[in-house]
Amino acid sequence: MSEVSRAVGRFFGVLLMAVGGLIALLSGACTLFVGGAGLLNGSANSMIPGALIFGVPVIALGVGVFLGGRSLYRGPQRPLPRITDGLEGLDEP
Repeated sequence: MSEVSRAVGRFFGVLLMAVGGLIALLSGACTLFVGGAGLLNGSANSMIPGALIFGVPVIALGVGVFLGGRSLYRGPQRPLPRITDGLEGLDEP
């Protein structure tokens, strides 16, 4: 992988992390505000389910975009060595 393509991947990774974090943060705050307003007004039976139905998928979308950006920022990872590497010559009792 060339240095230019790695830099572009890191740039878009940071960009996606910023956008995903803002989506999750702002929609989470809005969901909390609407749910809290429903509790304070005494109409929790109608406000909280609506806030959760509309807010949680958007929060999940923001978290997913953030995690995708983090994966793009980190780039390909080396695989972990297997535990059985180096044990081929040992006999089992």
